Amino acid sequence: MNVLIYTVGKRHIYLAQLEVGSKVIKRGKDVGYQGGCAFETIEAAERYIVEKFSAERENYGVFGLDAIWGIDTEPSAEVWYHNLIVPRPIVALDISSMGVCKH
Repeated sequence: MNVLIYTVGKRHIYLAQLEVGSKVIKRGKDVGYQGGCAFETIEAAERYIVEKFSAERENYGVFGLDAIWGIDTEPSAEVWYHNLIVPRPIVALDISSMGVCKH
């Protein structure tokens, strides 16, 4: 499995599922849902946490997304990041990239 892009999620939820070996899937585009957020770099994912969840950013972390940028994602019409267009597995990164965003 190659982690090619990144996503953001609530740390306690994703980590609890990943620690027990559950397969965690980020939702893709569906009726009434634009698809989960996707980022090309860890830095972009961290920027999203700061912008969207400033007051509670310690609750969010960056996770790997086993997906291909521009193939499994598409640019959002409303925001600067991409949306996932197909469901893809989430994977844990090493602990240094999953820590609290310090921005």
